[in-house]
Amino acid sequence: MNENKAKKIKRGLTIGGASIIAIGAAFGIYCGTYEHADSYALECMKSDSDVEVIKNGKDYIFKPNGTTGKGLIFYPGGKVQDKSYAPLMKSLAKNGIYCVLPHMSCNLAFFSKNVAKNYINANPSISFYVGGHSLGGVAASSFAEKNTSKIKGLVMLASYSTSDLSHTDLKTISITATNDKVLNWKSYEKYKSNLPNMKEYSVEGGIHSYFGSYGIQKGDGEPTITVKEQTQFVSEVISNEMYLS
Repeated sequence: MNENKAKKIKRGLTIGGASIIAIGAAFGIYCGTYEHADSYALECMKSDSDVEVIKNGKDYIFKPNGTTGKGLIFYPGGKVQDKSYAPLMKSLAKNGIYCVLPHMSCNLAFFSKNVAKNYINANPSISFYVGGHSLGGVAASSFAEKNTSKIKGLVMLASYSTSDLSHTDLKTISITATNDKVLNWKSYEKYKSNLPNMKEYSVEGGIHSYFGSYGIQKGDGEPTITVKEQTQFVSEVISNEMYLS
């Protein structure tokens, strides 16, 4: 190998290495930027006389007092801290639903979409739904496509399924909000046919961000209700529908 060729190879390796480092750094910054749970959500992370909040590794379980036969494994929205959904999980648990709020790698559910399987296998006496908010719902439906026999249905909050589940008998609870400016409504309508037995509900005056409790994210609409009111509405709909199945 002549000297010029060796220099070119060395230069190429240096540039390639620098590019990999730059891409890794950019991805690290991307993963480190996300919506944080607000004070209301953090308050709901505490156990009380009705619900025990259990930390299981990096995940959280909201366990109702007494026995329960209903469960929900909930996937957080993309780039949203898992604890942001504590108000909804705790409200559902107060209604007797065993709730699991898993931590997602880089706060992106697609990196951890199979986490539900561990909880389903560990709790055979519980009839589980899986679901999520926004991109979390998309990931949950992807899990459901390959694990149809393990679950009872889906809970989709401002979300849609790119996986075709139309051939299954899964029940779908779909809730959107009238003032949501983040949800891709065209995709929501386009993929409706992928979800079987879907019952749709709408939160009047609600927004995308209020399916969790992390403030109002950039680009969302203006709410005419509070986050607590939206959480209560969503909790009642999910609880009523799950107990009907």
